[in-house]
Amino acid sequence: MPLGSTTSPYPVPTPVVATNVKEHKLLQTQQSFLTVKSLVEQAKVAFVGVGNVGLINLVKDGENMGCIVALGRRTWWK
Repeated sequence: MPLGSTTSPYPVPTPVVATNVKEHKLLQTQQSFLTVKSLVEQAKVAFVGVGNVGLINLVKDGENMGCIVALGRRTWWK
């Protein structure tokens, strides 16, 4: 899949859905997109996963969750 397609797997800090081709091309000229694109092109490895990264996959019991929250290590991608 080409970088910048409307279904790009990379988290890009710009809109990833365009209503038409003209808008799609315009979004790809934004500096934030170009910065991320440059970093991706320099990457030596890409990790691909299939599935859901949910809380249950990361933490199996409530006691561990309490420790993680207390340490401030919880990060959300949503």
